[in-house]
Amino acid sequence: MIQKLLSAVHKYYPIGCPEIHQHYEGIAEIKKIVSRKISECENNPASNFKILLKSLQNTIKNYVINDFSYLLFPSYFILIEIEDKTFNGIKLTSTISVYISLLINGYTVYISDKYSFNDLDDVKNKSGLNYELIYFNDCKNPQSIALTKLICDQIEKNFANYEFIDHYTLFKNYVKSGRTLYDLNRDAGDVPYCYYDYLFSIDKVLDTHYEILF
Repeated sequence: MIQKLLSAVHKYYPIGCPEIHQHYEGIAEIKKIVSRKISECENNPASNFKILLKSLQNTIKNYVINDFSYLLFPSYFILIEIEDKTFNGIKLTSTISVYISLLINGYTVYISDKYSFNDLDDVKNKSGLNYELIYFNDCKNPQSIALTKLICDQIEKNFANYEFIDHYTLFKNYVKSGRTLYDLNRDAGDVPYCYYDYLFSIDKVLDTHYEILF
């Protein structure tokens, strides 16, 4: 799997030659893929993704399902809200993130517990006081385990050639001397990007307040 991920990154991004990023053939192809995705989401209700989304909406009726397929990145993204509660001044938001890449035949699903401490008296008026735990196999909640299994089954039913890629592999393996799709002004090599940043989403590029568990 590592070799497949690495091959996909090198296919679409000019690793080692960030100065040609904007003119690289792979970047041009990514933009075409994104354009086709947006067009399909707007005009084709019978697409694999739309059928998957409808199936999840019909099956998981007790949860809020957010469709972020309109984002200008070569992947489909669904966010499912599981729990939102506050205790002792700490807000906990639990979600399930679903990403289906359009650069490789793979998808990933992970659970996120985000803690916000801004309601505590001694940290009010301060920013950045959030912390997120990202995990999948370490989940002990039977309800969340059942949900993730159902989601994975539905994805593989609608995307027959796709395989599950665990988030730990995506977050913990890095490629140096490259730039992600919309990070054109950052000097390549400062901090290496992980496979997740290149192939699934750039939502974590500027976020350092999280921990990746298994």
